[in-house]
Amino acid sequence: MTYSTRTGQAGEAAVDRAKVNGGSARSHLLTTLGEFAWPDGKPAWTSSLLYVLSGLGFDAQAARRAVTRASSAGWITGERRGRETVWTVTPKGNAIIADGFRRVRSLSQPPPTWDGRWLSVLMSVPDSQRIARSKLRKGLSWAGLGTPMTGVWVTPHADREAEVRRLVIQMGLEENTISFLGPSTSLGVSDDELVRRAWDLDAIRAGYEELVRQYMNWALREDEDVLVAHIRVVNRWAQLPFEDPVLPEELAPNWVGRRVASMLQGLGSQWQDMARQRWQEINRSGGNDRGTR
Repeated sequence: MTYSTRTGQAGEAAVDRAKVNGGSARSHLLTTLGEFAWPDGKPAWTSSLLYVLSGLGFDAQAARRAVTRASSAGWITGERRGRETVWTVTPKGNAIIADGFRRVRSLSQPPPTWDGRWLSVLMSVPDSQRIARSKLRKGLSWAGLGTPMTGVWVTPHADREAEVRRLVIQMGLEENTISFLGPSTSLGVSDDELVRRAWDLDAIRAGYEELVRQYMNWALREDEDVLVAHIRVVNRWAQLPFEDPVLPEELAPNWVGRRVASMLQGLGSQWQDMARQRWQEINRSGGNDRGTR
């Protein structure tokens, strides 16, 4: 991954990410743009993007729809050049990519010492707003919050308050929200029990163990495009913040997630230069170079 560390509009980025399914064509498109089109600011041809998405197993209709929806969402802007369109990442797209990079990198970094404070958010979303509720849940999960009981969200990351505020405001839920910041007390459940109720760490750990089995000895097949393999690994890595709240050592000692995230990061780095060279070959020819792997 080669993104800038600028965070941009974190709340808006969380909402936009909440709209994207991790295994979707649009998710892989965002990963492709973040890895190759955005770092140097060079545009990407439509046919180049379609070539990558096709290699990842998406049919032409799904791939074109992903590009169209990314444009409609304001992530990319197009310019006609002859019979084709080239796409450039917009400032809004920059914010989404930069926020994703920052959050993904945090998975493998040593956690800061916890000061004992919790950010607690109480909110009520009417049943009539199911779509909004789903987006909110994904956005809060991306921000590292868990829900120990209905309508209550918590995180030991007190510094995420501004991000959560932007998310709530963007979704127009200020009047439905109450928040607190501070340590828990002896009244009620312990911090360890709060963690157990807010996150299914056993399931998250099992998911990480499955990733180890899947990727530990993964090697590039002779018939596999290095660019496609690279995007596949990085896109999986990029989904982990939705699953892992990255709890401090005090709440999740010796957490397996840091080791697995480092493994995926290493796989991505292993092929990054070759994948970038392959992208340049494809994009230089408008996505029509299908020769050298």
